[in-house]
Amino acid sequence: MIEENKNRFIDELSKVDRNGIEGLIEYLVVSDFFTAPASTKYHCDFAGGLCQHSLNVFDNIMKLKDLYNLDISDESLRLVSLLHDVSKTNFYEEYFQNKKLYSSGGSKVDEGGRYDWVSVKSYKIKEPELRMVSGEHGFNSYMIIKDYVKLTDEEITAIVNHHLGMDNGYCFKDMNEVCDRYQLVPLLHLADMCSVYFTENKYHEQNN
Repeated sequence: MIEENKNRFIDELSKVDRNGIEGLIEYLVVSDFFTAPASTKYHCDFAGGLCQHSLNVFDNIMKLKDLYNLDISDESLRLVSLLHDVSKTNFYEEYFQNKKLYSSGGSKVDEGGRYDWVSVKSYKIKEPELRMVSGEHGFNSYMIIKDYVKLTDEEITAIVNHHLGMDNGYCFKDMNEVCDRYQLVPLLHLADMCSVYFTENKYHEQNN
């Protein structure tokens, strides 16, 4: 699945006709983007989860565009959806933690039944000195992209604010004005939320 998603991601991003897109793809290939998780424990918290989440957001943003017949270019939709979380490259590190594995043959017993302790691979955020620290992760994503590809003001605003101010202290009035000015901002936010809470619930249930 990791290799399949990687190939699809590169194929979709390669459709963007802007100077520097090849260099950005090369950066992603040599980074851990295609093998990293999207989070430590919430959504797509498994190897390859970051790429999977990015593709899910792309799929959902295209559906929302068609649903509401929005006049936004596919190029902009590809850029913001596929790259909104690019700052999560080189952001996580693996470690192992003990976890209860319940089974009928377990050697120990608690209120949940019979179990054994097993060592499982997990992820945690790297220490600040080992990862990019420039601001909230939407802004960090923009900081990476701008070194390769020039974005429009609307694309920048969508990526930086794809959490709609939930993690950067904007008041509702501020974000309401931003959303009125740029349709791409609420569109990316909705695609991201649809991916996390609807598309990806099954991944979380299967891996936890």
